[in-house]
Amino acid sequence: MFQQSLYEKEIYYSRQAAALGWDTQDKLEQLDCFIYGLRGLGLEIAKNLILMGLKRIVIYDKTILSISDLGTNFYANANQVDKVTREKAVIQSLKALNDNVIVDLYDGIINGQNLSEFSVVVMTDMWDQELISEINEATRKKGNGFILAHSSGLFGSIFVDFSDNFVIENNNGQTCKEYLIEEITKNQNGVVHTIDTIQGLQDGDYVQFKEVLGMTEVNDSVFKIITLSPNRFSIGDTTKFQAYQRNGKAIQIKFPQNTSYKSFKNMLSFENKNNLDRSLQLQISYNSILTFMNQNGRLPNLLNHDDADLVLKLALKITKEQYQLDIQLIRNIAQHLQAQIAPLTSFWGGLVAFEVIKFTGKFTPIKQWLHLEFYEALPEIEVNKKSKNCQYDDYYAIFGQETMEKLQNQNVLLMGIGGLGNEYLKIFSLMGIGSGQKGSLITVDNDQIEVSNLNRQFLFSKHHIGSNKANVACAVINQINQSIQCKAYPYAMSKESEQIFNQSFWNQVDFTVNAVDNIRARHYMDSQCCYYSKPNFESGSEGTQCHSQVILPYQTESFSEFKDRPEMSSPKSTFMNFPYTKDHNIEWALEYFNNLFEKASKDLYQLSQNPQTFLNTVYNQNQRYIDYLKDQLELIEKYVLLVINPTLENLVRYAKELFSSLFDVKIKYLLSRYPADFLQQNGLLFWTNPRRLPMSIEFNSTDPLHCQFIHSVVKIVIKILGQQLQFDSEQISFLVGSIDINKNKELFENLQFNENEIKQENDMRMIKLEKLVQENILNMQQIRPFSYQKDKLSCVELEFITSAANLRGINYNIPPASRQQVRERVECIIPQLITTKSAITGIVGIEILKNILQKNIKYIRNTYINLAIPTFIFAQPKPPYQNVDQEFNQQFLDRTIAVPKNWTSWDRIRINKKMTVGGLIEYFEQKYNVNVQIIGFNQHLIYSKFKKSSQELLTKDCADLYAKVSKEKLPEDEISFDVILDSYQMINGQEVSVDFPLIKYHYRV
Repeated sequence: MFQQSLYEKEIYYSRQAAALGWDTQDKLEQLDCFIYGLRGLGLEIAKNLILMGLKRIVIYDKTILSISDLGTNFYANANQVDKVTREKAVIQSLKALNDNVIVDLYDGIINGQNLSEFSVVVMTDMWDQELISEINEATRKKGNGFILAHSSGLFGSIFVDFSDNFVIENNNGQTCKEYLIEEITKNQNGVVHTIDTIQGLQDGDYVQFKEVLGMTEVNDSVFKIITLSPNRFSIGDTTKFQAYQRNGKAIQIKFPQNTSYKSFKNMLSFENKNNLDRSLQLQISYNSILTFMNQNGRLPNLLNHDDADLVLKLALKITKEQYQLDIQLIRNIAQHLQAQIAPLTSFWGGLVAFEVIKFTGKFTPIKQWLHLEFYEALPEIEVNKKSKNCQYDDYYAIFGQETMEKLQNQNVLLMGIGGLGNEYLKIFSLMGIGSGQKGSLITVDNDQIEVSNLNRQFLFSKHHIGSNKANVACAVINQINQSIQCKAYPYAMSKESEQIFNQSFWNQVDFTVNAVDNIRARHYMDSQCCYYSKPNFESGSEGTQCHSQVILPYQTESFSEFKDRPEMSSPKSTFMNFPYTKDHNIEWALEYFNNLFEKASKDLYQLSQNPQTFLNTVYNQNQRYIDYLKDQLELIEKYVLLVINPTLENLVRYAKELFSSLFDVKIKYLLSRYPADFLQQNGLLFWTNPRRLPMSIEFNSTDPLHCQFIHSVVKIVIKILGQQLQFDSEQISFLVGSIDINKNKELFENLQFNENEIKQENDMRMIKLEKLVQENILNMQQIRPFSYQKDKLSCVELEFITSAANLRGINYNIPPASRQQVRERVECIIPQLITTKSAITGIVGIEILKNILQKNIKYIRNTYINLAIPTFIFAQPKPPYQNVDQEFNQQFLDRTIAVPKNWTSWDRIRINKKMTVGGLIEYFEQKYNVNVQIIGFNQHLIYSKFKKSSQELLTKDCADLYAKVSKEKLPEDEISFDVILDSYQMINGQEVSVDFPLIKYHYRV
């Protein structure tokens, strides 16, 4: 077992820990899990849990690998079929996923006594009711977890039992938030007004108050709340309290929840209701399968009508009322029960793996059954379901050979090969997308593989680090399915690359799957899919939440027609001068980090190369900002003096002076300008929420946080100076304690602002700097501009930002941020989990199959899932937005009329015959009753009725003219260009601008 360093662990699990929290990650690493069954579902669960870093995974499946297993098994190959067991076929690949996880085969007897020793037991594809109950009861007695899961055709289920006394520490996994108080009313239904919105609070939650002045009775007390508006909640009777004066914060409190679970045997019983809802219909079907297994010693055979009839009879016996049952549902479940398909093993595998994670006490486990079915994806006509003795046999049994052959001959564009992209490629290769003679699978991504990717991008290994994702992914999926015709494009898809991803490229694409991880790229892909009228399957995930959107030409709204919630950020003035959150302190520390090291070192380097030019440039750029110029020159001078005499003592002195300036002197100066009792012009105290009254900090050589700051500054400055000083922490600690900077008074005076004095000081310092550099030119040549990877902080960089942020937190009485929280904020880490990606890509796989089957829009589903709660929402997509007449159109900045009426982003006006410019004008004026003023072809202006010279163009052929103005021959592999019209209609004597859909001129008809 490989042991990672703390730094390596933070990098590897950074995205996952941002979603789970490091406390939960540590608990995960103590769990051992047993997984029974290694068809597609069991393998998916194992893969996810190993990537997430459990202590030990033990797998068991002695069944000989069959050809149909290859339809869901991404680690087995045809050479192993009929020769090795399922467990032997996958064990080495699973072990290679994560060096920190022990992965073993189980050779013992499968019984309750043996398996109850595991933290969590996961049984998949198990229908032996007696054995299930035995293992379940044994795990319950030990207080361990038990999960039973099935992925059976288009039906699936999960049963969870975490014993009688299970404690949920955090029901939704969200960290407790703080809300600054603006007012608390004094009445029978006291209302708390907050400065920021109370997002994250809901009725029945609890808050605890701190730092409230006036109504001090609420401090340290806990209240149950009722939300009233985005920034108000009630806490009950406050009439007996003193009147609220100012300040204070409400801190969200989460209490552990004790919950008990029933055994599998007890949960099989249910009440007979007059109206059976879908979940109860599925439970009856499930119980009927168990009974069939118990009576026959086997499961219903695939596509066997007689067996399906027997299952139906068992279901009728259970309900005793025939009219209540969905007969076709029961038949479907029975007939397809033994089939497994990759989209749903991926979906259920993601869900089950996350239920294992919940055994740590974080998030809300399923209570206790979850049944779902996707039978709206079944073909609606007769299809050929005969077996071919190949890996696609289970797919044939459900969707038919015709459907799968059509799917495999599609040309599919997968944009983004990150976490989602890896999961899509897994599913696509197992289904054979792009394996037909006319098919292809196109992967597009310009990113390189990094260490942090390995935690959720399972196609990549350590030896792939630094290689392009698209190239590696194509090579790896060809190992899963050699028939896939994969084409890799190691480029970014953007405006800048449209010469590569041109009209010819898009003409070959049948549909796209968007797996990029940022909004800007999603909007661009959406615009291209709309432009070229391509179906687009959009998905995304963040933490425990994931979603998918099916975007079909002419039928649904596009991605861009969603209104994005704007990102909330704090003004720079807030975090620089008056912070009140951890994030403010981190942003402040990052700002100083950039100025003190990155910018200053670049200034220093430029100074060393050409002193006079650099100083003149700096002076000219900052003449109006003399205080800023003063700070910049002063910092450069300090660095130059360190270059001249780079002793460890001088470096430590500089770091200690910096500490004193940032956390002591500047705070004292701020308080001298705004004392604690300072009043604003409106008569209110200055230091009231959201401003927090600060306190200064004097350096203490025995305080680890103070020393951490000093150490980090010294290490970074040595790097800038290009020095190779040898030292240890004890030397720095000794020096920092012995050095007396004794400059507080001088530093304090430097903060006073006298314009004339500052100007004189700046002029003198520039002369001094130029002289110092010329006299020490050799020393200056050692300077190295400091730069850092903003998405991958080194240990010392993280050390400085963390210590600076937390010292600032002490100044303003703000709780400290952990190293991990700092890393997440600075590196803009988005919480990511393999489980949500596995789940949502499976859902999209089902929607792709519906699209191949040309399902009616009423069967298409957009999906939202939150695994933490857990919540599943499936909704029919909205129709596309219809453009209408507008009194004020934001794009035109004028009144507009939509022509034709109610056009959508999918609509086109197509010119399918050769025309002159005059003919084009006449066409639009006659057909659409508009007056054409300006014509453009793509980005080129062609005609303006306001220019006399344009009259000569009226007889010119449009295609010839476009070739002339673009100075390029019309591409052989393209057929059209865009026409842009500026036109109007006369309405009641007024010119009203016309809003047209996209106009395409086809020069090759």
